[in-house]
Amino acid sequence: MKDLTPQALADLWYLKYGHSWVVRNTLTDEWKNIGRELMRNNLATYELLSHNQTPTIEIIKLKETCK
Repeated sequence: MKDLTPQALADLWYLKYGHSWVVRNTLTDEWKNIGRELMRNNLATYELLSHNQTPTIEIIKLKETCK
């Protein structure tokens, strides 16, 4: 998937996850890399969640303007 443009990666992400929030640590390494590339190209956003004593969780979401 290295040869795909960021928009093509956004299209793949949309087909798999739509515009839903996805917990980063549930993704395979390949999808983590795609998520990172989408964020780098301003096509996805992320938030860090932390609750009391639990570890911080990163969630990723494709921006609505991408599709």
